[in-house]
Amino acid sequence: MNKFLVFVALLFATLSAEYFVQNQGYTPSEVAQMGQHTNYAVEMINKQGYNTDIDATYENIWVPGGDCTANEVTITRAISIVSDSAADDRDPRVIRAVSTSANETLTLRISGIDENGVSVTEDLVLDGTTIVQTTEKFEYFTGYTLMTFSPSGDISISDESAVALVTVASTNVAGYSYTQDKEETVTQSTGAGIVIVKGLDINYEKVQERVVLNGATPVVLNTTMLRVNEVYVLNTGTSGSNTGVITVSANGASLTTIPALLGTDQRIMHTVPAGKMALIVDSSINLISGSTPNIRLKYKPYGESWKDAGFRVGKSVNILFKEKTEIMIEAKGANSNLEISLDLIVYNN
Repeated sequence: MNKFLVFVALLFATLSAEYFVQNQGYTPSEVAQMGQHTNYAVEMINKQGYNTDIDATYENIWVPGGDCTANEVTITRAISIVSDSAADDRDPRVIRAVSTSANETLTLRISGIDENGVSVTEDLVLDGTTIVQTTEKFEYFTGYTLMTFSPSGDISISDESAVALVTVASTNVAGYSYTQDKEETVTQSTGAGIVIVKGLDINYEKVQERVVLNGATPVVLNTTMLRVNEVYVLNTGTSGSNTGVITVSANGASLTTIPALLGTDQRIMHTVPAGKMALIVDSSINLISGSTPNIRLKYKPYGESWKDAGFRVGKSVNILFKEKTEIMIEAKGANSNLEISLDLIVYNN
């Protein structure tokens, strides 16, 4: 048993079996099974959130402030994602080729990876010194193959901005292939290019989608979702982070946001997937300014009403949240600027 599973075992040993039976609706045999941690797939989830202006009425810990009511619905919705910065754009490029010989006639196969992370090829037919280019847009160039004849001149392969990728010498023969040892980046993005959106479908099963951003133009996901649990930046350009604020919405209402430069959404809300159970094991609070707020952890078991679980900083919460349970943190204060971090462990039932 590794150190992590030992930690989990010790954690469960501190919890009261009677509590789970009497207050959480588990049978004694189910509680006994909770101790068999080696039979469970374990996932650690960190939720982060902040609210810069917490007022006298309880509100959610998320960047926009106020209540995040758009997440609690009973039907799946189309999810869209957009940045307020044009720099958050993957910006894949076409690849072009040209020969130094007016007598050139051959087919050149370009290999690479498109904006969806899929390996693709496209054939270019060269005719003299005319520049030809792919219709496919590439994130990465991975190589080429001479499909017909030997070049009568040297062939230059570059991206659409004329940044050189490789030169095919005239001494190469038909059927000659060249594969990059390292993928050559073609995209010219600056900020965030690709974002991962994780959520739940109508059956509360986990779903996720890899989304290629298009700057300030909204991108609609192919996957409809009942809940959005997590959003983070997977890939960035030269800046190394998301340049603008990235907003995830459904039907025009904000669900969560990734503030500029932070790379992950800042919202303390989570829904336990079907077939899973979750346990809060740690938390931290950073009061940046304002009065010390009142903080409460709320949860809503499936088909029931919201309940107050209490909240103690740096302490585990002695509640095993069942599948489909909604979890969130709220606070009220006087112009309080507050950051909260919450750690959960998720198990298979």
